[in-house]
Amino acid sequence: MNIMIIGATGTIGNEVRKRILTETDWEITLLVRNPTKIGKSNAARETIIESDVDHFNKNQLTDIDAVFVALSGNMPELTKKIVNVLESSETKRLVQILTMGIYNEVPAKYLHGGGMSDYVIRYAEAGEIIENSDLDYTIIRPAWFDHGDDEVNVTKKGEMLTGHDVSVTAISKFVVKALAEPDFAKRQSFGLNRPD
Repeated sequence: MNIMIIGATGTIGNEVRKRILTETDWEITLLVRNPTKIGKSNAARETIIESDVDHFNKNQLTDIDAVFVALSGNMPELTKKIVNVLESSETKRLVQILTMGIYNEVPAKYLHGGGMSDYVIRYAEAGEIIENSDLDYTIIRPAWFDHGDDEVNVTKKGEMLTGHDVSVTAISKFVVKALAEPDFAKRQSFGLNRPD
C-alpha cells in the first residue's frame, strides 16, 4: 500500500509514520508544508510532496491507497477541503484523528466548564463533514495523549469514554490497524482512552 500522511510533522503523524516504516512494507507519501521538519526520510519508501491543505489536489493522490490525517487548526475548513479532494479522486479511504467529546461521550468529570468547548465543537463539525461524505472513513477520537503505558480501551460511537488519557503509542498502533484492516474500521468512529 501507499499511505499519504497529512500532518506527518506533528506528534501523532510522526509516530504513525515511524510505525509504518518499522512494522510494514508500505510506502508513504508525506504532504508537508516544510520538508526540513521531516528530518531524514527513507528514500526507498517515502515520497515528499511540499504542499499544504490549501493546495492539496487529486493529482497528488496518484497511486495513493489511503490518506491519514492528523492536523490541528481550523478543523471544519481543513477537513472539508480534504474530503472534497478525496471525493473527486480515486482514493476513497480516509483515516482521520479528531478528539474525544465530539458526540458528548465524555463523562462530566472530564469536562472543563460544564460542556463542549469551542475547540471540541470545531472537531465535531469536522466529524459531521466526514460522516456525511461518501468516503470509506475511519474517525479516531483519542483522549488527551501522553507517553504513558499502551493500555487502551476502544469505544464506538454512542458509547461513553471511560478515561481521560491515552498514549501516543496506543493511538499509532490503532491507526495502523485501521489502515491494514479497512473492513473492520470502514465508516466507523472509535474513541481511544486508557481506562481510569
